[in-house]
Amino acid sequence: MCIMAALVGMSAEFPFILVHNRDEDWTRKTFDVQDNGAVIAAIDSRAGGTWMGLHKETARFAALTNVRTKQKVPTPSKSRGRMVQDYLERGSEQWEDYYAYHTLHCSDIRARQHGEPEVYLRTCVPTVGGGECTWETVCERLDSGHVYCISNEECRSVNTANFPKCAWLKQELERTIKSFNVESKGKEGALKLAEAMSIAMSSTVNFAEESLPDMSFSPLTKEQETILQRGPYIHGPSAGFESYGTQTQTIVISSASSKSIYYFCRRTEGLDAEQARQTPFACFEVQ
Repeated sequence: MCIMAALVGMSAEFPFILVHNRDEDWTRKTFDVQDNGAVIAAIDSRAGGTWMGLHKETARFAALTNVRTKQKVPTPSKSRGRMVQDYLERGSEQWEDYYAYHTLHCSDIRARQHGEPEVYLRTCVPTVGGGECTWETVCERLDSGHVYCISNEECRSVNTANFPKCAWLKQELERTIKSFNVESKGKEGALKLAEAMSIAMSSTVNFAEESLPDMSFSPLTKEQETILQRGPYIHGPSAGFESYGTQTQTIVISSASSKSIYYFCRRTEGLDAEQARQTPFACFEVQ
């Protein structure tokens, strides 16, 4: 139940901001985020690839969530994480080889003198008609001046995503960026902004039961599904998951004044929401 949000052109100083909670089975080990030469990313030890990363020289960026659907998902020859890795390393866009995903990507997230980065969301979801299921890939550019948020929902556009936790996180991040001190700039300002945004990222919300999506196709119990929908942050043990929950949190921020990109990340595996908030971020700086 990963969730990610992008703030595009919401701040002159920080024109691109991406926040991402990765929820995963903790037995599926992931190496810590590393500066591996050309790319900053964390590698999945089971299938290779990554769910998000940044190419240091080109500032090419991508982040991924899967899509939960009742339709049978074709089994690709490679993990979806390879799709992200190939895009980061080579700019390869072999999207058609994969299924059931939302991928946010940008060829250059650096702050520009004229205009914000061109950010896109590419989605692959099933279409059912005539008793057959086909897979449709849709790509949309994210307009400047907005906050966008998406999780594992089966939807064709970020503008039609309606998981309550997405609407809540979107609202909280918009409030945070609009109230943020405009005098805070560069690395110090980016860290303050990351810490402010991590409060919402590390929250759980008790939404009214009638507002939660219908996940009756899920093999999980209703109680477990309710916990998953109370994100953005998921503390698995409180829902009876022995080894599942928010494993890592990442915030990527580009700065206009310092002409740098700050890649903040921290591991939260096994931590409750308050413990996650108190965990310091590691920071990779790309100029």
